[in-house]
Amino acid sequence: VLVIGIGFGAYVGLRFVQELEHLSKAPDAPPSPVWRLFAVRPPPTFPLLPAGALGSCAVACLVEEGPSAGEPWRLEVAAAGPFRIEVVVPGDDGWENAIINCLRPVFADSAARLV
Repeated sequence: VLVIGIGFGAYVGLRFVQELEHLSKAPDAPPSPVWRLFAVRPPPTFPLLPAGALGSCAVACLVEEGPSAGEPWRLEVAAAGPFRIEVVVPGDDGWENAIINCLRPVFADSAARLV
């Protein structure tokens, strides 16, 4: 599962991933299906989740250039998996290009294994 949340949706995505991770801890439950969370322009502040609440889900926080009141460290605390912050060019397609560039190598490798 790939989750992309924009603005307040970044927090909603964060909570969605947390719930899927929690459900995966039940007896006889399959492992968490969440692979990556992209938090695009997360809100300036939101409730802090427990450390490691997202399990091994990789988190990428995409913020625009310039001053930001956001608090990406809250996302980093919740992530037990890889975490990165990427500054994108302001505009409608800056974050889209960042996500495509992040996913392109993964899918290219997968496609190469099928050939």
